[in-house]
Parts: sequence; C-alpha cells; structure tokens
Amino acid sequence: MVEKVIIFDFDGTLADTTSSIVRILNRLFDRFGYENIDLNKLRQSDSKEVQDKLGLSAIKIYFVTRKVRSELNKEIESLKPIKNLRKTLLKLKEKKYKLGILTSNSKENVNKYLNINDLSIFISLIGN
Repeated sequence: MVEKVIIFDFDGTLADTTSSIVRILNRLFDRFGYENIDLNKLRQSDSKEVQDKLGLSAIKIYFVTRKVRSELNKEIESLKPIKNLRKTLLKLKEKKYKLGILTSNSKENVNKYLNINDLSIFISLIGN
C-alpha cells in the first residue's frame, strides 16, 4: 500500500506570518530610517528586486532577517492559522493523508503554535 504524505512549510503556509513580518520590518525600518514596506508592491517581485527596492545590501538583509526571526519568535503565541486551515487539514487526514511539517523555524515554536491553535495532527516535524 502506498502512503499519501503531504509536507507543509510553517511560516506563511500554516501560520499567517505575513502581516506580523511586515509590521516587524516596518518597526525596524522606522528605527533605522528606511522607507516602510508596501507589501502589495513587493508581492510580484523576486528577491533581487525586493533587495533593490528596499535599498539593503546582502549583509544588511542577513542581519534584518535574523532580527525579524527573533522578533517573530516572541509573537508565536499570537500568530493565527491561515483561514480554514484546521478544517482543511482534518479533511486531508480523513482521506488518510499523513501530514508533516518542514520548516526553518524552531520545533519549540512550531509545537507551541500547533498546541495553541489545536492543530496537533501532524505525524512529523522537521525544524531547527
């Protein structure tokens, strides 16, 4: 028998992190004198175009990314699931799919999020 497995990313797929990330970035940009982010203008851009539009060097992006991740970790308890996520995951489970998560986020954060949002239905979690 062939097992049906679906692997999900965490940030932006299971957890609605987009608005939190933009809010954190805008707070950081205000502090360091950069222009605030208009997410709608960046959605259609590739990573190089985003870098150019924000006026950040690769090294600055590295440090900004680390700071954003640190700030986002502090907000893990307030992150909300993508709309209708639980309902969709339960339907997949009913159809005998095995569900997993592959993420660069920490296992501790993801497990905390899953427990808070009653989403502890995954068979596997691979993260930092």
